[in-house]
Amino acid sequence: MRFADILCPDNVKEQLLQSARIGRFPHAVLFSGKAGCGTLATALAMIQFLQCEVPLPDDSCGQCASCRKCSKLIHPDLHLSFPVTSGKKKLKSENMVSDSWLAEWREMAIANPYATIQDWLDLMEAEKQQGKITAQETRNILQRLSLRTGEGKYKIQLIWQAEKLQTEANRLLKVIEEPTDNTLFFLITDQIEEILPTVISRVQVYKFPPLSEEKLSQWLESESGGSLNPMRARQLAELSEGDLNELKTLLRENEDDLASWFIRWMQAVMRLVFDADPTAWADLYAYLDQLSKMPLEQQKACLRFGIRLVQNGFHAHMKTGTETASVPERWTAIAGTELSSKTAEMLQQLHYALERNANARIAFTASSFQWARTIHSFKSA
Repeated sequence: MRFADILCPDNVKEQLLQSARIGRFPHAVLFSGKAGCGTLATALAMIQFLQCEVPLPDDSCGQCASCRKCSKLIHPDLHLSFPVTSGKKKLKSENMVSDSWLAEWREMAIANPYATIQDWLDLMEAEKQQGKITAQETRNILQRLSLRTGEGKYKIQLIWQAEKLQTEANRLLKVIEEPTDNTLFFLITDQIEEILPTVISRVQVYKFPPLSEEKLSQWLESESGGSLNPMRARQLAELSEGDLNELKTLLRENEDDLASWFIRWMQAVMRLVFDADPTAWADLYAYLDQLSKMPLEQQKACLRFGIRLVQNGFHAHMKTGTETASVPERWTAIAGTELSSKTAEMLQQLHYALERNANARIAFTASSFQWARTIHSFKSA
């Protein structure tokens, strides 16, 4: 994978390339940020650059034997670790290691280097299981890194979703801090707060900012073959907040539909607060039943869209020029910075719970009551 083929923040790319050019590349790096901001894609492009036999100033050549192997993730000195479950393979505990799913992970990463942990769990058919990087996997890492370099310049260990190491990361502290010659670690996470401080203190952290609207607009225009109106491309890029995966969701899930789902939920909650109508409860429960039966990714997309609407005073929706759902007048009458902030926080907590496989019906119901209490407190103020 070459830098020319991916989207990543220019400042991070230049920092990495410059440190490699002057021979000061860190022995252990941690890429922190959303998958849709290019953390994995950048790691794979940088690894290929480092192993390239005839690198260009700003990219790998893409033609040498090393590049061809790196592009297929089969270079003998590139070792891959990632969270796994027993999944559809019904693995026994002793086989819960990355090698058991290596072919599938390679295929996913090559096809979509912006893949999320949920994409991976879905591919494994994990159902309610949470992926983890096991103690046996850390032992395998230590064993692999004890071997000599095969044919590359470096031995490289990539750990995707490194927060899934949890306390097993303690086994790797010494080798991360004092690796053998020409050994590099690439750790990737979108939850840096879940990584042990003892790990963070031993690595160089690169925080990935959102992708620029210009990059995303250009990607959209390229993907659409020029059929997408440039103004429309810029609007969608702005709504995505620098996240390529969010942009893909907006393309897949019409934003009018997302806005409609969210505002209908808001209207149902507002009725509980403002109307002395016994049918308001029944209507809310009926709507929550619909929400809870939506696919998980659609639920999360609806919440993320709702967060943006609330935080932007619904201007994000208005900018698209659509008219599918109006903002409830009662909300407009009482909404201010504090109510919007508390609502966005509640929606973020709900999104977090759904990501961790909370029961959707219970989670949406509890959040609806919390939201109603919050709105009532501002109505009464």
